[in-house]
Amino acid sequence: MIAIISFTDKGKSLAKNIAEKYCALGFECSVSSAKKDLSENYVKTEGWVCKNFKSGNFLLFIGACGIAVRAIAPFVKDKASDPAVVVMDEAASFAIPILSGHLGGANDFARKLSELTGAQPVITTATDVNNLFSVDSFAKENSMKISGMLLAKEFSARLLKEKKCKLLLPDEIFDCLRTEGAVPKELALAKTSESDQSMLKVIVSPFKNTESEPVLRLVPRCIVLGVGCRKGKDSKDLKDFIFRELNKISLDINSIAALCSIDLKRDEEALLSFSKDYGLPLRFFSSEELSAVKGDFSPSAFVKEVTGVDNVCERSLFAYGAKKIILRKCKFDGMTLAVGCTEIALHFNPRTVRDE
Repeated sequence: MIAIISFTDKGKSLAKNIAEKYCALGFECSVSSAKKDLSENYVKTEGWVCKNFKSGNFLLFIGACGIAVRAIAPFVKDKASDPAVVVMDEAASFAIPILSGHLGGANDFARKLSELTGAQPVITTATDVNNLFSVDSFAKENSMKISGMLLAKEFSARLLKEKKCKLLLPDEIFDCLRTEGAVPKELALAKTSESDQSMLKVIVSPFKNTESEPVLRLVPRCIVLGVGCRKGKDSKDLKDFIFRELNKISLDINSIAALCSIDLKRDEEALLSFSKDYGLPLRFFSSEELSAVKGDFSPSAFVKEVTGVDNVCERSLFAYGAKKIILRKCKFDGMTLAVGCTEIALHFNPRTVRDE
């Protein structure tokens, strides 16, 4: 939601106008005034900030930067969790991001405000000013988890000096890569095996770091788990089995996009519990849907007798949309698991490309 606060009559009018435009775009907006004039939207600034800062809303102050800075100061924690805060003057001349420009989206918020009002966006983040690849914005736009904010900061600092870097993907999933938009000129896409030790790099990978030194990783949600289990299997047993196998291939839990199985297991408590505990969507497929999947799978006569299809865990990966298997069927005590990788679509925002 976009929360807007103003401090003057002119500012209140601008706030209302901005809210109407955002609402027309499908956004939810709230408009408040810190001017005590019997308005039903009157609020105290401190209470307004407290409410909206903690809820993660986009905050827009229509007034002086000093008012906004003093108001948000007690609530600022870190760039990974702070919301976007933008200040705009009541004449709509400037839109100034003052907090969480990249991860929170304040820079994009300011740019959108400029489109709607004609205000000049005042962007001060170094990578944007120098028209360079912004790793934290890129991670946010592609819904990827950053392995460490300090590493991201160090990466950006080196990029500002060196003006070039490599974006690496593991060799085994490189063929799952698809790019959208123009890749920034300072960025070279390559396989991890092509990595130069001395060159600045960031790794897009569902796997944990296996390098001898810390390296910045962006974790995409590209992994699908195909699971089968005996009826009534204990939830803890399934969880332990899954994590044991994932640890063997150093898979990061943050990379998992979904859990898949056959529809006969729709009410299986162990699957439902794992899905709930880790916030993963569950997809179930019929035996007909699984049988229709083409490929080379590990067959089981027993599984076919029970379910009507010779393999559940591997077939369900491709029924979901996986591009390749990275862990073939493994089994233990009435449980089976296979791991697949979906397409990794990397979107590059047009503004990250330099105009030469």
